[in-house]
Amino acid sequence: NRIWAGGDTPWHAMADEVKNEAMHAGLFASVDIHNNTGDNPLYGCVNVLRSEDLQLAAMFANVGVYYLNPPTTQSMAFSAFCPAITVECGKVGDTKGIAAAIDLVEDVMQLESFSHTPPTADELKIYKTVGRVVLPP
Repeated sequence: NRIWAGGDTPWHAMADEVKNEAMHAGLFASVDIHNNTGDNPLYGCVNVLRSEDLQLAAMFANVGVYYLNPPTTQSMAFSAFCPAITVECGKVGDTKGIAAAIDLVEDVMQLESFSHTPPTADELKIYKTVGRVVLPP
């Protein structure tokens, strides 16, 4: 997951190839689907505060997180050329998270365009990441 900002491994080369293919294909939107280990609510992460990205996040949940660090995520890389989000779907096997991810993908596949109006504060509450703590293993 942390290979999207470039590097010198075969994984970085593969990520660059995927990103270039997606960019040249004229991608409509990018959704990176994740689970997590904590008892968190479902939320969508954005890296650009564009209406389109915010709409994608609001289509998934009413909670969003805006972050710029780490800069190595897929949504960060793809947000340079299309609306892009990462969705956090809860713990592995969480049926609510699985259903929400499926619904999001199906809904996005039905879209013809995005509105240029961002979601209201009632539709999406955005939190901004202001720091990151890294602990030694």
